[in-house]
Amino acid sequence: MVKYIFSVLVISISILLFSCKENKYTNSDSTLVAFKPHNKSMNSGKDCGLPDSMVMECAVLDVAWLEPLSSNNNLNSAISDTLDYFIKGMIGECIFPEENHFRYGSLSLDSLAKIYFNQHQEFINEFPEAVSKVWSIDINVDSIYQNTKTISLAVNGYTYLGVAHPNSFTSYHSFEKSTGRIISLADIIIKYKEFLKIAEKEFRKNQEITEEQDLEEAGYFFDEGKYALPSQFCITGDGLHLFYNNYEAAAYAVGQISYTIPYEMLQDIIDLSKIR
Repeated sequence: MVKYIFSVLVISISILLFSCKENKYTNSDSTLVAFKPHNKSMNSGKDCGLPDSMVMECAVLDVAWLEPLSSNNNLNSAISDTLDYFIKGMIGECIFPEENHFRYGSLSLDSLAKIYFNQHQEFINEFPEAVSKVWSIDINVDSIYQNTKTISLAVNGYTYLGVAHPNSFTSYHSFEKSTGRIISLADIIIKYKEFLKIAEKEFRKNQEITEEQDLEEAGYFFDEGKYALPSQFCITGDGLHLFYNNYEAAAYAVGQISYTIPYEMLQDIIDLSKIR
């Protein structure tokens, strides 16, 4: 049925909080794009108004996002459209887990919330003796890093729908400031095989796996023990940050895996002129 739920981190835009895992980056460039924060909080249930410790039956939806205030309308549109798409997709993943959740991007937040709250009530009616009747979807957008050429954002989520454990998910999005075009790894990698070798070496180092160990036998979700790049990455001030969400590379107990490859290791491997 329902799998995931997403959680909000409070956003401050007076400074940039670069939160790729534990790494934080600052940038004093005068061309930084400013953001206007927005948030929407909704709930439904018989005891949502009680203190958290007393709430027994309530569904909550919290969404916080950033509105770009660049002088470049193409960049503003690209960022806003991307954030809207992924925020609604995260909610859709919670309430339409068996379908293509991104098809519901045309629905408003209010409409998605109504469907979500109806599902929560249906769950209570069907399972009145359920141990947990508290659901929560919390999503936020975080500004990760920007320089004169690029800007990177993250859509973060933490979810709980009364199941065994909560879940979290992060999607990173890097944009070319001049055009608003989304930057992919393929856009900047010059020597793919060399990049893959460096990424695997750093992955093994991060996870304390020796070069001789087979990744699959070590418990990681790589077919035939062959390392694969994560679906998520972001451009930071110190290097390329690679990020594996829960279940992408290992069991839930391992948690999210992330590490940064310093630019010094990527000379002539990626096209640094495109991002710095």
